Amino acid sequence: MRSRETGGPQREKISRKTTRMWFWGSAGFASGAFKDAVSHHGSSKQDFFTEGHLQDLFDALHAFDTIDDRNRDAAVEILRQIAELLVWGERHKNEAFFDIFCEQNILSYFVDIVSQPRVANAVKVQLLQTLSILVQNTHRKTAIYYLFSNNYINTLLRTPYDFSNEELVAWYVSFIKGLSLLVNHDTVKLFLNKRAPSFPVFSEAVKFFVHRDSMVRTHVRTVTLSIFKIREPVVEEFLVRHSAFFSHIACYLRAQWAERCRGLRACRRLSPRYHASTTTSTSSRSAASASPCGRDTPGTAACVAALKSGFSECEEFLFYIQDIFGIGVEAYNTLLVERLLLYTYLPLLVGCLCRGAPRETTVRRFACKTIRQSAACRQDSSLQTQRSRDVIVDSPCTSTTEVVGSQFVRRRGSHPHLSTYFSICI
Repeated sequence: MRSRETGGPQREKISRKTTRMWFWGSAGFASGAFKDAVSHHGSSKQDFFTEGHLQDLFDALHAFDTIDDRNRDAAVEILRQIAELLVWGERHKNEAFFDIFCEQNILSYFVDIVSQPRVANAVKVQLLQTLSILVQNTHRKTAIYYLFSNNYINTLLRTPYDFSNEELVAWYVSFIKGLSLLVNHDTVKLFLNKRAPSFPVFSEAVKFFVHRDSMVRTHVRTVTLSIFKIREPVVEEFLVRHSAFFSHIACYLRAQWAERCRGLRACRRLSPRYHASTTTSTSSRSAASASPCGRDTPGTAACVAALKSGFSECEEFLFYIQDIFGIGVEAYNTLLVERLLLYTYLPLLVGCLCRGAPRETTVRRFACKTIRQSAACRQDSSLQTQRSRDVIVDSPCTSTTEVVGSQFVRRRGSHPHLSTYFSICI
């Protein structure tokens, strides 16, 4: 949240009536007059942190029929000050500020704002920032129940946004993270119930699971872990019914490993020692020996730096998977083990067998042994169910047919059993 402006000449205290007249004028004049009136929040903090000033801000916000480029700056400043006043009220245990927020039904107006097609991204960013800060500083049960009631939050989350705007994405995910930390045994029914089978706090967050911004990915993982920790049948049923997320976990881990392998090969090709070792002609050997073999080129240094960053991401993601297992919900653990086996480990192991490597290599022997052990351990388990057989054929990352190639036999009219899959692979 932007800090308040300070300094400059003192201005006289402006009455509520005059302030409202400025806001109700033309859009451009309203914005300019508003900045002059509140740039220093009045003559003192006592004039700014008042219920009357909060009411003025709400009246000014309602005065805009539509929010567009003409009144965008004024709307952003109003939303910023609303957040500051509400947080001040919560921290100083002044319930009157939040009571005004409820009486004015501002959440409903926020939904109307983000639904307007011409509203600028700057306004939506400030609105999400206001809500995020408010949620993170709200601790009273009555305030939490009001925020989560009437389905306003779910509507805000499902509203289409321009996610090409990085700042908007950051505050949107931060807002969801703040909400997820308030979802518990008592409040989950306000988000997920039989009348509202969707769960936007979870389903909207996981859309950014593989976002390029590491902070966004971290927030999403925090959201999912918070939801996984809620021991409620309705939550468990929802997550099991929408189990594709566990497939995304497995596919992302596999993609990270594949990317690290490509990075290792790229670094090896850039290494002067690699070029020196692959040189066969005398002239090439002379050129290679003339180059500083022990010195990394700028390209090599950049490649190594990217590789280290990638391995750090792999390590963090493995800790995330460990945290899911540590929660101890059997249904989630079973799904995660199943998807990791099908989409991460088996494709990599089978790939070792299908690349034409010599039969007695260490990698090939290890792959065969691991696949046999997996088949023996899971022969009569839940992986033999119809659901799991469907998952094998309809992989969300790379299909089993693509991984195994010609060795994969698919029976006409039925899905292959895992035992058949294992025997053919071996």
